[in-house]
Amino acid sequence: CIQRCLELYEPEYGTTLQAELLLKEGCLLTILNRADEAEEAMEQVVRLAPGLADAYLVLAQLHAGSGATQALAADLESYLDLQPGGAQNADVAGLFAGLGLVKLQREDTAGALKFFETALSLDDTVDSLCYYAGLCCLLLERYDEAVDYYSRSIQQQNTLQMSHYGRG
Repeated sequence: CIQRCLELYEPEYGTTLQAELLLKEGCLLTILNRADEAEEAMEQVVRLAPGLADAYLVLAQLHAGSGATQALAADLESYLDLQPGGAQNADVAGLFAGLGLVKLQREDTAGALKFFETALSLDDTVDSLCYYAGLCCLLLERYDEAVDYYSRSIQQQNTLQMSHYGRG
């Protein structure tokens, strides 16, 4: 049905309508696990209507599925630029936290800290964020910041910081 609407589309209808139809097509293709086709549709949406925030969330989902973390981060940042107070910021914070964990596992501590701090700026209630930000600061020898993050983690009653007690 969406494909038929796109076939019937005429330029005089405006690019907004075309972008909305392509967005719906991209969502449908994502659900059908046709990621390459969905990504192509979403890239068209972004070219036609760069202010359509939902397109960046769909692209983020596609890039998360393919493991393209840099593209995923760029998509999320574009979404946040367009929707700074969006209702989905808690979900986006969780995605940034996940990116931070990936960076930490790859021993990119500075990159991980950037993602954890972005996640904290969106939603400081995401479990374990203060702990992991503190861990990054500790590894980067930014001890005062590490203490601040660990203190926040203790206040949130997160127990991961307990592993650092007694280590000096």
